[in-house]
Amino acid sequence: MNRNNNNLYELLRERRNEVAKEGGIKPYMVLHNSVLIEIAEKKPTTAEKLGEIKGMGKKRLERYSEFILETINGSFVSPEPKKEEEKVYSVSEFIDFINELLVPERAVVQGEINQVKSMNGYTFFTLVDKNEDAALNCFVWQTKLSSFGLELKEGLELKVEGFPKIFKRSGRFNFEVEHIGLVGEGALKLAFEALKKKLAIDGYFEQERKKPISKYVRRIGLITSAYGDAKNDFLTHLGEFGLEIYFCNVRVEGLYAIDEITS
Repeated sequence: MNRNNNNLYELLRERRNEVAKEGGIKPYMVLHNSVLIEIAEKKPTTAEKLGEIKGMGKKRLERYSEFILETINGSFVSPEPKKEEEKVYSVSEFIDFINELLVPERAVVQGEINQVKSMNGYTFFTLVDKNEDAALNCFVWQTKLSSFGLELKEGLELKVEGFPKIFKRSGRFNFEVEHIGLVGEGALKLAFEALKKKLAIDGYFEQERKKPISKYVRRIGLITSAYGDAKNDFLTHLGEFGLEIYFCNVRVEGLYAIDEITS
């Protein structure tokens, strides 16, 4: 980024932070830094051009176009950059600043569980590469983990989606997990066991909740992917008998499979 673009980016970032403070929200919820960088580089001078920037969207355009265009159109009156005072952060402020940059950087990471422990409403675990000396400290809310119906164990291979975060108290770099997917052989079996365990906890297997099965079945529920062969095979073989088939589309593999199947 050249000097002028960087000056404009800093002005946009300052105005963005002011807007966020007035609204009582985090700055990245107004506009991500990556969006501000693209705006500073392209310098759109109209709302129409601004709307072409990736990450703006209709709602953001309506809410924030005024201050963005004002900043752009008034930022080059003087080519001399504004002399800025040295910014000194407290430790807490600096960690907040870094986390503001890190939170939008979502990623999917694959690795093998090395350690697992639960405390204070969280489950902490370490993901490691099998063939390399690398480790990533991860954590997930226990309520979120229980919704997956998964029991994390050492040696289990996972794909996790989330974002990096630094804990204030320890200064430790972590990865906050929002979704978990199983990897490798036995993943489907584990997903089935996870669903079975979740349904058992919710009481769906209790005898008093079971309904008598009709002697002549007329309606069948099918839970599978809309794009897999299973759906077509099912409909081909049973649809011709005049049965009413109710279809529920879920992913049956990949990162979100467990979440969708068990929800």
